[in-house]
Amino acid sequence: MRLGNPDHPIRRAAKAIDEMGEIEAILNTAMVVRLAMCDGDQPYIVPLNFAYHAQRLYIHSSRKGRKIDILRANPKVCFETDLDTDVMEPANPDKACDFGMRYRSVVGNGTAEVHEDLLTVAMGLDLLMARFTDRTYDYPEAILHKTAMIVVKIHEVSGKQDGMA
Repeated sequence: MRLGNPDHPIRRAAKAIDEMGEIEAILNTAMVVRLAMCDGDQPYIVPLNFAYHAQRLYIHSSRKGRKIDILRANPKVCFETDLDTDVMEPANPDKACDFGMRYRSVVGNGTAEVHEDLLTVAMGLDLLMARFTDRTYDYPEAILHKTAMIVVKIHEVSGKQDGMA
């Protein structure tokens, strides 16, 4: 996994998050990732719950549907997640261009693999559930047979923030 893209650096370098640990903290805390795919010549994006582990995103899904069809045809994806978003009002609210946003965000790209083997599906579900609870779960086999686990191997990632003290 590469931090940033030297061919396309963040324009406002002061807002860049340069530490992989900070980027991973965002990935481990954010609750929703927006996964962008390409359906032929049309972009398609969906918000999803996810888990981050070992430089990969884990996303559960049905084994059928538009998202799965797109990923089987073209596994290249882009993703975005963010935290701590809030409007920052200026001292003089009469100047619209002085308003800003507080945020921490991560953008990346990678390759998605759709897994249907029960071991990978159960492991991904364990990672997802660990984000919400300390409990462990046994998953009914019938549910596992209906579930796919999308595993995104992250190739490149960058982080950006503003208004964070």
